[in-house]
Amino acid sequence: MEENENQSPQLFKDRSQEIMAQSDAAAVARATQEIQAALIIGKRFPRDEVAAEARILQACRRKGLAEDAEYEYSRGGTRITGPTIDLLRAIANRWGNLLFGWAEVERKGGASMVRCWAWDTQNNSRAERTFTVKHWRDTQGGGYALEDERDIYELLANMASRRVRACLEEIIDSDIVAKAVDQCRKTLREGEKLPIKDRAAKMVLEFLEYGVTQEMIEKRLGNKLDAVSENQVASLRRIYKALRDGVGRREDYFKAPLAEPNMDAGKAPEQPPREPVHQAPTGKPEPKTPSTATEGPPRETPQSEPAAEQTTVRRSFSYLKVVREFCKVTRIPEGILLGFLAETGATNGDVSTLEELNTAYPGVIKSVHDNWPEIAGQIQGARKAGQ
Repeated sequence: MEENENQSPQLFKDRSQEIMAQSDAAAVARATQEIQAALIIGKRFPRDEVAAEARILQACRRKGLAEDAEYEYSRGGTRITGPTIDLLRAIANRWGNLLFGWAEVERKGGASMVRCWAWDTQNNSRAERTFTVKHWRDTQGGGYALEDERDIYELLANMASRRVRACLEEIIDSDIVAKAVDQCRKTLREGEKLPIKDRAAKMVLEFLEYGVTQEMIEKRLGNKLDAVSENQVASLRRIYKALRDGVGRREDYFKAPLAEPNMDAGKAPEQPPREPVHQAPTGKPEPKTPSTATEGPPRETPQSEPAAEQTTVRRSFSYLKVVREFCKVTRIPEGILLGFLAETGATNGDVSTLEELNTAYPGVIKSVHDNWPEIAGQIQGARKAGQ
């Protein structure tokens, strides 16, 4: 009895390994059958390229797909554009006999090995990428390791989408992709009902999410938004797509506005005039009296503020600046906004400028920043109802 009890853990382990080996063998057999079936179907039912191209171009006439069709980023001072993964997925699904995707192959040491592929089952041509992704998210404060499974999956999916896009570009005929891109651009040119100025203003609101102001956009364009062109709006849309997908960073496209110089910074504290040195009868100078400006305790300067206070000032100023941009883009006068806040009880009606609101109610201006779409909608609705 005792011998059987000692052998039971080993028997269980052996049985578990046997079951796992059978499961792996079954999985391999199933995958092999799926591959063979895909190849057989691809040969038996070849794609009609004329009909496939027509389906692709028809899909590119949809405004939603056309808006997400291209990305843009800068590298080495050169502007690079290309089709997005959204457009290539739409092309692949209508091209036919094409399998693509990604899978996590291995995970260890806080990193995952990921494999991406695109496979034309009709021509039996295949493109594949294998890469490693560290479970880490960079932030302005340095970054942190990812532990939640959802966060890890989203990171892997984001990184894999770019490699899948590269695989699809390698498999699908380039002329088909070029025709699809041209049709998307044509859709955007001809299918817009909003005036171009309103579309540009909408783009400014979307860019504010990434810390890009109207001033920065106009500096990149070289002209005011009132004189924006269709090509410039299309370029801004590609840049926004690149920022949203993490392909590029704000610094790759826009130059931050220069901060106003602080004329008092760096100045030495004022010192009292020094008394002239009187010569003693012997010809030797009289000893100098100690100067409180040099030997006394250091005088406080504006730079001696605590770091926490400086951070608070900078953060509140950023809210003030963005809220002012919100008002400018949506054509809501600052006085109308202040009146709305007083009517809703957010303030006592004792402020007349956004600067005063920022000083007296820092929490309110942050709330305005965080909930601007709802606030702007209520203000605009009330203004329309009063007309």
